[in-house]
Amino acid sequence: SVALESAVMSGPHATVGEDEYLQTLYWLLEAGLPMTGANVARAMQLAAPTVHEMIGRLERGGLIVRRADKVIEFTPDGAVDGAEEIVRAAGETGARGESGAESTALAREREGVLKAVRAVVARLEESV
Repeated sequence: SVALESAVMSGPHATVGEDEYLQTLYWLLEAGLPMTGANVARAMQLAAPTVHEMIGRLERGGLIVRRADKVIEFTPDGAVDGAEEIVRAAGETGARGESGAESTALAREREGVLKAVRAVVARLEESV
C-alpha cells in the first residue's frame, strides 16, 4: 500500500551494523525459520556473544522484542527500518546494470520484502 511504502521511506534509521542484523532477521522470517539469536548467529557466521550484544542493542533501541521463548519479533519501527534497508540495498544492486533476468529477480525480491513487511505490520497491529 502507499501508506506502508511511505512509512518504509520515513521510518527511523538504524546504524549500518543494526541494518545488517535487521536484514538477516527478515531473511529468517521470509525463509520461515525462527527468528532467534542462534539462527542469526548461524546466518551471519558470528559468535553467539557478538549477536547477543547486538540483539540487546536492537531491543533497547525499540526495533525488536524478545519473547520469553527467545524468539525475536519486530516492533513497528524495526519492521519499517529493516524493510527500508532491504529495499535500499536491492535498489543499489539494481542500479549497477543487471541483465533483464537479474532485474526481474530483484523486482520479485522487493515484492517479497514488501509482502513480508505487510505481514509483520498486520501481526503487530493485531497484537495491539
